[in-house]
Amino acid sequence: MALIISLRTVSLATLTAFLISILLVWIVSSRSKLFSILVEFTVTIPIFIPPTILGFYLLQIMGRNSLPGRLYNNLFGESFMFSPTAAVTAATLAGLPFIYKPIKSFLDSVDGTIISAAEITGASRWQIFIFILLPLSRNGVLGGLLLGFLRGLGEFGITMMVAGNIEGVTRTVPLAIWDSVVSGNTEAAHSYSVILAAVSIFIIIIFKFLERNR
Repeated sequence: MALIISLRTVSLATLTAFLISILLVWIVSSRSKLFSILVEFTVTIPIFIPPTILGFYLLQIMGRNSLPGRLYNNLFGESFMFSPTAAVTAATLAGLPFIYKPIKSFLDSVDGTIISAAEITGASRWQIFIFILLPLSRNGVLGGLLLGFLRGLGEFGITMMVAGNIEGVTRTVPLAIWDSVVSGNTEAAHSYSVILAAVSIFIIIIFKFLERNR
């Protein structure tokens, strides 16, 4: 069950982080370099800030007594905290920089003459971005998705803070490993660890293959 929850949570989180990354990259492509630096700094915060700190502040922002938390409760009839949505949000936050940075890097490396040629033919900025830049950067997109998925798959700290460790609801594989160790179930901890390691190694192999064929 934990594996199913993990795969479902991380898949939704990866898709969400991908859409956010695409939107951010498109926005910064027409803004100043300073604006781009500020966006990149903000996006990469989850890399160098401890997950428990991120989880704590997300808890403050989306808690039951906060305005966003109350709005969420009114809209969906449930608390954001300790819900599957909280688990997806945690994995999205953790994986976002790993998806955004490779996509941005590949897009920046596209030959400017290609963009100029497209502009001469009358293509809009959005058309150039979707139909030219993204296809040319497909390896960066795929690599970013794999890295983001891998990071989300191993997410523990943020998830524990905002989604908890509820069996059948928010207990992902990393949380199941922790729970098994705490309860003294070493065999279950080994099983979950082997599964998580195998999936992670498989994703790394795919990423290295894409990197070689860049």
